[in-house]
Amino acid sequence: MTVYFFIIILICVLDQLSKNWAMDFIAAANGIASDAISGGDSVSIIKGFLNFTYVENDGMSFGLLGDHRWVFMSLSTIGILAMTCYLVYLNLKGNDKLLSFALALVIGGGIGNMFDRVVLGYVVDFIDVCCFDFWVWTFNVADSAICIGAGFIVLAVIIEAVNEYKQKRAAK
Repeated sequence: MTVYFFIIILICVLDQLSKNWAMDFIAAANGIASDAISGGDSVSIIKGFLNFTYVENDGMSFGLLGDHRWVFMSLSTIGILAMTCYLVYLNLKGNDKLLSFALALVIGGGIGNMFDRVVLGYVVDFIDVCCFDFWVWTFNVADSAICIGAGFIVLAVIIEAVNEYKQKRAAK
């Protein structure tokens, strides 16, 4: 159980440290003070592929629902609490390590971004992958943890469905 709470805390810490480091790095690369950084300040990391671009995201992932901050924060809080309760339940049951790991990633990412929303009023995004013409979003470590966790949740559900199918088939 404690390993999953460690993962949650680790994601939160890595998210906040990476945001602070990126803001300092972007500011230094642009010859400005860290507290003078503004949306759109950028530095190329791998030319034509990866930039660090400072963005103040007042919505959820990828800037969605920016005009509905309090509704989104309320729903996020409910979601984080519900997933935390489910994580505790799974661990009391003593199984489903993949789903527990996935939930820990999503919870950690959600808390990391929620911290920004409460303290700053927006989420700091900075990872700007620019090699794809269709990709226009800037994200952060918390967003990455949420997306990877969501992928693992889908994988856990598929594995569970396959196992149930095999058990039903074997019982016949």
